[in-house]
Amino acid sequence: MTRTPKLNDLQVILLSFSAQRADGSLLPPSRSLGQDLTDRIRKAITALLRHSLAEERETLQADQLWREQDGQRIGVFITDAGRTAISAGGDGEVQPGPMAQATDQATALAKEPGAAVNPEPDTAQLDPKSDSKIAHVIALLERPEGATLLELVDATDWLPHTIRAAMTGVRKKGITIERSHRDNTTFWFIPATARDAAIGIGAGGDTAP
Repeated sequence: MTRTPKLNDLQVILLSFSAQRADGSLLPPSRSLGQDLTDRIRKAITALLRHSLAEERETLQADQLWREQDGQRIGVFITDAGRTAISAGGDGEVQPGPMAQATDQATALAKEPGAAVNPEPDTAQLDPKSDSKIAHVIALLERPEGATLLELVDATDWLPHTIRAAMTGVRKKGITIERSHRDNTTFWFIPATARDAAIGIGAGGDTAP
């Protein structure tokens, strides 16, 4: 059996965003990455192509252009192996490889010229009682349909490892967050029985640990 390669946060975002598109295109990138085809994004896509997690195909869309060949536009699209990679372990929590530790990757992305990724909070300081983004995350998780990783990334402009840290912080406050799947996509949600406590946290109230 082929071993799924380890992915960094940038690669997870690229694959997660493309998996939500009807045609599976990696381009243009998510708005949280600035929607520009930067050198860093090119390098990430090249690695995905090398591992067959993405593939080149002809496209008619100018904003999906990866390269040109014989006058034809060539785009990049997620493969079945790519879809499997972002749901590795059943929850999509793919760990960064040696080439990029999560914190270093987030810092590099935030500093890249033209990137729209907002500086991320120190995950050790995430506090649901004082952080409005945490309250927004809780609100998304309280929906009957919950929220996917991509939806949480787009809503907060945080990278996946920070989203996971935020959910861990919410759990430590005594709030249950469950995980499930629909249409081969992982999503998280706060069950109805835990919503009263979640409302207390999101509104800034004290909740017993």
